[in-house]
Amino acid sequence: AGDSLHFGEVSATVLWPPSSANPQTRSSNNDSLVLQIQFGSSKILLLADIERKAELGLLARGSEGGLASDVVKVAHHGSRTSSIEEFVNAARPRFAIISVGQHSMFGHPHAEVVEGWRAVGAEILTTGESGTITVTTDGKEVRVETFVK
Repeated sequence: AGDSLHFGEVSATVLWPPSSANPQTRSSNNDSLVLQIQFGSSKILLLADIERKAELGLLARGSEGGLASDVVKVAHHGSRTSSIEEFVNAARPRFAIISVGQHSMFGHPHAEVVEGWRAVGAEILTTGESGTITVTTDGKEVRVETFVK
């Protein structure tokens, strides 16, 4: 956490895991990389496979610039182990994208997770229904296109 890369006007900031994490420890979902990409006023939050513990950690750290984002790639394929209410409320995206198979053997995304994101006004898109999902921005407006219409 805290590292930041810059590509012209685009920044990619690592929000998780904390720098105090022991690199010798066996990794878990909560050690997944969380990135916030920013271009102009547009923000995209990429959550990998983090779960409740990491979401609480991000909330406690008061991540630089906040967690509010235009687009969130929902954590852990929409599993019940992620997307706690406090975290969803802090992110409040316009679009919540869930990477998941069309017929997930784990039941992903779980209905309560989808409803949690929908409750904050997010439009829900899944790769299982939409195929490839492409997000573009000019730094002001965010556009989302799906392969399957």
